[in-house]
Amino acid sequence: MTVPAFAVYITKALGRNKSLISIATSAILVLTSFFYIYTVGSYFKVGISVLHNFYNYIGFFQLYVVSKYIDHIIIALGISIWFGLAIKKRAGFVVALIYGGLTIISVIAKLDVILDFLALLSIPLLILILAGNRFVPKMRILNKYVDTDLSSNYIIIAGLVITIAGVIVSLTPLFFTSASTSAHVRNYAYEMFVLLSSFFSPLLMTLLILCFPLKLLFNRYISTKSTSKNGSNNNNNKGDRTGAISRNKIILYLSLFMVLSATMVLIPHNPAVDKDNRPVGADIQDYTTAIKNLSSYSNNPQELIRHAFVKEFPFYGDRPISLLVLFAAVKIVPSADPAYVIDYMPLVLGPALVLAIFFLTREMTSNDTISILAAFITAVSFQVLIGIYSGYYANWFALIIGYFSFVFLFKFLKRPNKLNFVTYSILVILLLLSHVYTWAMIAAVTVLFLLVMLKFNYYRRRNIVLLLLVILSPVAVDIIRTSITGSIGGVSSSLQYFSQLTPGRSGVSSPNLYAPLLSLGQFASFRDNLLDTTQHYLGGLFGNFIILALGFYWLLRANRVEPYNIFIIVFLSVGIVPLFFSDWILQTRVFYNIPFQIPAAIALTYIITQQQMKGKMILLPICIWLIAISIVELSNFYPVTPHHQPLL
Repeated sequence: MTVPAFAVYITKALGRNKSLISIATSAILVLTSFFYIYTVGSYFKVGISVLHNFYNYIGFFQLYVVSKYIDHIIIALGISIWFGLAIKKRAGFVVALIYGGLTIISVIAKLDVILDFLALLSIPLLILILAGNRFVPKMRILNKYVDTDLSSNYIIIAGLVITIAGVIVSLTPLFFTSASTSAHVRNYAYEMFVLLSSFFSPLLMTLLILCFPLKLLFNRYISTKSTSKNGSNNNNNKGDRTGAISRNKIILYLSLFMVLSATMVLIPHNPAVDKDNRPVGADIQDYTTAIKNLSSYSNNPQELIRHAFVKEFPFYGDRPISLLVLFAAVKIVPSADPAYVIDYMPLVLGPALVLAIFFLTREMTSNDTISILAAFITAVSFQVLIGIYSGYYANWFALIIGYFSFVFLFKFLKRPNKLNFVTYSILVILLLLSHVYTWAMIAAVTVLFLLVMLKFNYYRRRNIVLLLLVILSPVAVDIIRTSITGSIGGVSSSLQYFSQLTPGRSGVSSPNLYAPLLSLGQFASFRDNLLDTTQHYLGGLFGNFIILALGFYWLLRANRVEPYNIFIIVFLSVGIVPLFFSDWILQTRVFYNIPFQIPAAIALTYIITQQQMKGKMILLPICIWLIAISIVELSNFYPVTPHHQPLL
């Protein structure tokens, strides 16, 4: 979108050539809705979780734009004016007079209960009138000047303004630390995000993980078998690109998103945030201990390899390649403290994950637009933020390898040749040796996906069988390796050693306090475990309702016979068992490996394609909002001893 085209659209979106009544009703709708969000959240005391200085503070939402009294007056009077302008003829005047009169009486008589009722009733009543006017012919009581399309434009523009302000407010403490600029400035974008995420994220996460039964429930009738198979095979085997973007633009976008990812990594290290230059990652001490132990064998390669693959405390051979990569990074910068070298590894891991997701999405969907959007969301995704917060360096590194292995899996399915097959085989072995638990989940997803492909004959049977042999062969390698060396294996010992890998609420590895639980008894604690996963632990970073809501929109729109949608459904469905029968530790480990950003990117593409120019306008505030929220969260990774304080 060029600048002139953007300017022309903005002027049209603001109501050029529209009646004053249309403009007034749209502006009033947006203003009252903004105040109403705060009123509903505060009145019903929605439980929230706020990340502040590394810890999550749990309480109730108790915020108003101005104050409870003023907010309620603005909402009630605003809706009264809207009724007077929007409803036809005398009926509008009568409704406005009644609603406004009750508001004035409740203010004069100090009848707060009535004022509360009028404020809470306002938006539901407005929505009911709009819905009836559109879908029930007998209820068409709005005059012809009410333009719902213009109202949606005003909502988008308001969102754009609020999110841009949110970015400015989030960045200000990082660059201006003087007393004059440190005064509290409210970040409305973050406040609304906390409210909406706390309320919706557990539900959205559940719906996404249950995507397979939901798709079966709501899509009973699909295309005929022949159509689905032919359509899928033709599209995937030819590799035709849709949503095409020029190569130069792709390189530019990828470069920007990789820089964005690296910038996100640097925010917790900013002197305004990390005042005494502490390492950020919660697991940093474990990795530093392992690398220092390996350094004592740096002059003896044989002993170095043996300790990395077999004995090295505290991991005992479950991630040798990852440890050797970190060891090499430390040796490249010999003068620096190993803890800081390891802590800055996300500068490499973040951009690498952006690239991995881009190529995976492109190979899956053959759509450049989806791939670019997935790359952007990755820069502010769960994997990057939680990877920095918790220090999941080996998991993060293995995830990059795992996603690249999927790239060559799809390549081999579509265009079978020796290069793709050999590359995939090598990546699978590297994945096993980088982080055995990540390999176990990737292997499960791969086997399930290939079995579905085999069942419905999406690709050549011989190619699927070969890939199944490749992904299952490391099981034998893993069993032989563990029996010979005594190191930790991914098949038999993953749950036993999970407690060594997961940080506790304090950010310190606590194997004696936290161990993953997988049992039928956990079903009774389903809600509590899900709240722990999305809000209470790991900074509440899994509770990003924007990414989850986009994923749910993908679920509603997705064609379940498309191979890439089947792949995403399989990946999400692997979380069903941990969701219902495990605690937050195993849930977060499984959810961390799921590429939620891919269905979110597909959903954004649906919006852009369906809404055209308006879709691009919707895209802007969503992307800016994600950046603003990420900045706030990353700015709170510095640990300070917990204390009682206002949540927001």
